[in-house]
Amino acid sequence: MVAGLAKTPFPAAKLKLLADAEYAKCDAADGLQDGLVSDPLHCDFHADRDLPQCANGVDGANCFLPSEITAVNLIHSDVMSQGKRIFPDGLSAP
Repeated sequence: MVAGLAKTPFPAAKLKLLADAEYAKCDAADGLQDGLVSDPLHCDFHADRDLPQCANGVDGANCFLPSEITAVNLIHSDVMSQGKRIFPDGLSAP
């Protein structure tokens, strides 16, 4: 996560927008919409598809720039070591 943020900083002001999008996609994946994501490994969240994208690269409070989507993808990517996956990303099935 830290490496992803270091490469492409993500504004804290958009964390709630990100969380809301992830909960909307993932909360009910365990069969119960209760404000908890019980099994993030079985959530089919993809930043490129599930986050609102800013039109024409113009930043806004309710959308994500391409660099911010890249940061979210890096944060949610697998943990790799020597070319091998050592830990799944937590938001998509292994």
